[in-house]
Amino acid sequence: MLTLSSLTRSVLTIRPKWTKPQRLKPAKTGRLVSADVIPRLSRMDFKSARGVYVVLDATEIHHDWFLVGLEFQLLRFLIREAGIRAVVPTSVLMEVVANHDREYARARRQLTKVAEGLRRVAGRGALPAPQLPDQCTYQEQLVERLENLGIEFLPWPETPHEEIVKRATERRPPFDEAGSGYRDTLVWMSCLALAGAGRTVFLVSQDRDFAGRDLDLAGALIKEVTDLSGSVTLVRHLGAWLLTLVPWG
Repeated sequence: MLTLSSLTRSVLTIRPKWTKPQRLKPAKTGRLVSADVIPRLSRMDFKSARGVYVVLDATEIHHDWFLVGLEFQLLRFLIREAGIRAVVPTSVLMEVVANHDREYARARRQLTKVAEGLRRVAGRGALPAPQLPDQCTYQEQLVERLENLGIEFLPWPETPHEEIVKRATERRPPFDEAGSGYRDTLVWMSCLALAGAGRTVFLVSQDRDFAGRDLDLAGALIKEVTDLSGSVTLVRHLGAWLLTLVPWG
C-alpha cells in the first residue's frame, strides 16, 4: 500500500516561453475564469505542452473529491498524449485527505440526523438506521485514482523551516496578514524549486493567497520567479486551460 511517506518521486521538464497572466473575472458558475484565457494560454499548444508542469493545489481536488469530472478526464488525456507532467505536492495530499475526513464526518452526522427525524414522523420502520462506517478509505482511493490518471507526487520541499518562519513573520505571500498560509507556502516552495531548475510551472489554484488584487499571481511572488531559469504562472481554472490544448481537429 502506498503511503504518504513513500511519495518522493523526482521529475524533469522543459521550458516553453512564459507569458504574463491576464486579468481574471468571476464566471457565472462561481469559479474564476480568465476573460481572455483562451487566446493567452493557446499560445502553448498540444505539441509544445510536453514537459510542462501542472501543480495541483487542494482547491482543485475539493471541487471533485474522486477526480471523475471532465477536467480530470482532459488532464489524463493530455498527460498521456501531450506529455504534460501533472503533480500533487505531498502537503496537498495530506490537506485534501484531512479535509475530506472532516467533510465525511459532517455529512454522516447530517444523514443520521435526517434519518432520525424521518423515523420520528413516519415510524421506526419507515427508514432503516444508516449503517455508515466512522471513517472511509478515502486516502487509499485518492492515491489509486491519482496514479491511474498518471498524476505524480512531489516530495516535501527542502526549504529550511527558518525561511518559512521568516516569510510568516514578514507576511510574505502566500501568508496573509493574519499569518495564515503555511500549507500554501509549502506548495509555493515546491513551485519555486521546479522553476529554479528551469522548469515551466502552471500552478492551478483557486486560493486567493497566491493572487494579487487583480487575481494574477501576486506581485511579490512574481518577483521571486523573475531571476529564475524557469517560470510559474497562476491558473485559476483548470478546465478552461486544458480545453485550449486539446487538438480538436
